[in-house]
Amino acid sequence: TFQGIGTDCGGVICTGACCLPDGTCIDVASDICAAAGGLYQGLGTECASTACPLNNDSCDTAKLIPAIPYSDYADNTDATADGPSGSCDKYNPSTGVMQNDVWYVYTAAESCLLMISIEPDTGTGDSYDPILTVRDNCTALTELACADEAGDGTGPGVAEVIEYPVVAGETY
Repeated sequence: TFQGIGTDCGGVICTGACCLPDGTCIDVASDICAAAGGLYQGLGTECASTACPLNNDSCDTAKLIPAIPYSDYADNTDATADGPSGSCDKYNPSTGVMQNDVWYVYTAAESCLLMISIEPDTGTGDSYDPILTVRDNCTALTELACADEAGDGTGPGVAEVIEYPVVAGETY
């Protein structure tokens, strides 16, 4: 039973790093971590030496877009390369995987032409070329649209934009 942060457990380490859904980390017992919706990293682990995964680093953990318009900032520095590459990838199409990908999920409230855009944070000196794809679901991962308008991965990227006709009730 958790007795509080820093409690002596008779020489046994009773806490571990807990990666929270917002990407932060706290050192707590496993039950406290679970109650907070976190991912427990194990007894004796510490946040100081734990790199918590992004909460939208895979299709299965995609961040929900609750309504349109929507805006978000994502630092994909620690994101893994696990999704399929976009068919329009002009910089490195041969890898077969999207590099440093982050995922979002949206269920259309109405049928319309949805405009999706991504802009690199050029104020931080980012030197990557963003690629934007729309996929049908996490099972087939069928590509419905792809944008890689400019950039070669060696300098600041430019905004990518997709306009895609969505159908009410469908999830993308």
